[in-house]
Amino acid sequence: METSKQHVEMVEDVQPLPPAPQEQKFPSAPPVIALIAINSMALAQIISVVGSGVLANQTTAYLGDSSKAGWLSMPLTIFTLAFSPLLSQAADYWGRKWIIVTTAVGGLTGSIIISRAQTVNALIAGFCIVGFSFGGQALFYTVVSEIVPRRFRAVAQATLNFTSGIGGIISLLMGGALLKDGDYGKYRIYWYVVAGLFFISIAGVAFCFNPPPRQLESILTTRQKLASLDWIGAGLLTGSLTLLAIALEWSGNPYTWGDADPHIIAPFTIAIVLLMAFGFYEWKVKKDGLLDHRMFHDRNFLICLVTIFTEGMSYFTSNSYYAYEVQVLTDENLFDAGLKYSIVFFSAGFVSVLVAAYTTWTRQLREPLILGFIFLTVFNSLMATVTSHTSSNVFWGYPVICGMGIGVLLTNLTVITQMSTPPEMVSITTGILTATRSLGATVALAVNGAIFNGALTSNVGSKVASAVLPLGYPPDELGVLIPAFLSGDQSAIQSIPDSTPEVLEAAGSAVKSAYAASFRNVWICAASFSAVGLLIACFLRNVKSEFTSTIDAPLVVAPSKYDEEGEKRG
Repeated sequence: METSKQHVEMVEDVQPLPPAPQEQKFPSAPPVIALIAINSMALAQIISVVGSGVLANQTTAYLGDSSKAGWLSMPLTIFTLAFSPLLSQAADYWGRKWIIVTTAVGGLTGSIIISRAQTVNALIAGFCIVGFSFGGQALFYTVVSEIVPRRFRAVAQATLNFTSGIGGIISLLMGGALLKDGDYGKYRIYWYVVAGLFFISIAGVAFCFNPPPRQLESILTTRQKLASLDWIGAGLLTGSLTLLAIALEWSGNPYTWGDADPHIIAPFTIAIVLLMAFGFYEWKVKKDGLLDHRMFHDRNFLICLVTIFTEGMSYFTSNSYYAYEVQVLTDENLFDAGLKYSIVFFSAGFVSVLVAAYTTWTRQLREPLILGFIFLTVFNSLMATVTSHTSSNVFWGYPVICGMGIGVLLTNLTVITQMSTPPEMVSITTGILTATRSLGATVALAVNGAIFNGALTSNVGSKVASAVLPLGYPPDELGVLIPAFLSGDQSAIQSIPDSTPEVLEAAGSAVKSAYAASFRNVWICAASFSAVGLLIACFLRNVKSEFTSTIDAPLVVAPSKYDEEGEKRG
């Protein structure tokens, strides 16, 4: 017991040495090389994220069970939630580099498994392994911030967002081009490319990112490092959020809340209990754990967590449903639908550069964030007005607004969060921020899935019946007609018995109307949360005094004046 007490006192006494402020022209060679290496990893990850959403329906349909499409994106968000906080904390003791490299190996391995999967269960297993790589995602945003002067942090974050924009465009166009002819088996080529990108990025980080050892990395033993991690908090958080995600994903597909089904009630109840236990433990027992109390001294941190949660909900809603809606309502192939959604990434990448320049020049973070949430709220509201008769031209314009919001928010939310907490806590701060965004994504995927499936189930039958029965179509054949249209299989549609061109046209219009009504509910939900984010962002405060020349983790440590004087005397 005495040894444990001495260890705790030792760790508390050992604080990272404050970095000496350095006036440095940006960029210098080592940070730029490191930025390129980290950005290559971000590129591989964003292509994984987009592929998990946009190609989900086609991939699961090819392997025989499209009802599990939502489970492809879910592991990526669950593993981010489960590992980001703990690995971000561990990075203060073992350094950033090898945690990033080790987790990325999961992305490489999982991509290979996905590319060779023969069943949906194997596919989901592959995504779970890819999800492990997202446990180190927060360290990308940590590293690019701490290796450059603080006044250039917005620029550093913009590089990641610009790279993400490029990755999003590549993934949409590549995925659409591969699958546009209906040969969904070509999804495998997509994941071969992802595996190759992970391999290249792993090599890039391993050889091009070489930071000096951190203070705690050098002086603590492995046992002391392990004892310093918040294992109990991480276990409670991981268990609660994983069970919560499972309960929400199962609600409406295949189980329902109305029946009080234990498949939903049991994991949901246990998740809430574990989440409450985590909150109590971090509040009263472990005050320097994953939710270190020092992070909450500035109100900005808590506000940023709420706002990044709402942004995560909005982004993953558009990632999962935008191209899907375009395909259904306009009868376009995946490539054309993906081309429209790629505008989000064009817009986000361009705007992230502009907002980085504005923020660096004015040192204002709050005002662009408010504007970003206005963009997101407007986008989601506009999408909620779309009907089956809406002109397809709007699908070229609306993504511009979405991209503008995301480009602003992802750049400045990370910067203001990091600048509102102690400099030595930048890693765990960013880890909590990333996990919270993934929590928003998890809730969005689950809630939207339940909303969408429930609305479609309740609308499609009545709308199709109202459209075709007056045309003399036999009521007992509706059980064949409706599934054929929902599957989108043209050969099945053309072989429907007792059908006429008029019946097929009426049924097709009715199905589109049912889909439009279902999509509308999803966008209303996203717009509501975006509006909450807008309101909360108004209470942020600017942190202009933090825009200094200090580099928190310089890759090349400048010699002190005493070293320089000694060299001169020598």
